[in-house]
Amino acid sequence: FKQKTAYEITRWLEFRRVLFRSEVMKRIKEIDREHNGYVTTTELTDILHIVLPILKTKNLTQVLKPYASIANKVLIDYKRFKNDIVKGL
Repeated sequence: FKQKTAYEITRWLEFRRVLFRSEVMKRIKEIDREHNGYVTTTELTDILHIVLPILKTKNLTQVLKPYASIANKVLIDYKRFKNDIVKGL
């Protein structure tokens, strides 16, 4: 278990604030018109890169992998993703 620095904690809290007070969830809901709870990895990555430009240089594949659908690895269960962000992982 690695001790988090005050900077890392601050950045994490800022990420959570931006995620839910920004366009992320609105954009996801626009994409998920069938309201099935899934968006593609590419769609979610694009949204995060637009809303959080600091992530543009980051490959988010491994971050999103735990939220992939069991039946289709391209689909991300964004509700699980959102819930983990809210809980603070």
